[in-house]
Amino acid sequence: MDFLIGRQPIFTSQRKVVAYELLFRCADGDGEPFQGTLASNQVILDALLQYGLPRVVGDCKAFINFTRENLLEGTALLLPKSHVVIEVLEDVEVDDKLIAAVQR
Repeated sequence: MDFLIGRQPIFTSQRKVVAYELLFRCADGDGEPFQGTLASNQVILDALLQYGLPRVVGDCKAFINFTRENLLEGTALLLPKSHVVIEVLEDVEVDDKLIAAVQR
């Protein structure tokens, strides 16, 4: 199965692109769509290893969705904080463990 990275621009009020939200997409459209942690991990792997983050977002920042599992596993610690913004999904349960993981 082939995978694609969706790249949704984030603009300033002056319509200047300052970042991209990176989204996981299945290229062939067959089967169940990947959700959650697997999708986030695939975006991270593709953006950093296969394509290289600068090739995907240029000088802009990359916004990447993180699940609770991603955050607790420390996946974000593997990413360059100067170029990546963590997006905590709206359905993530917030508790002391999650807050500590985000602060790390």
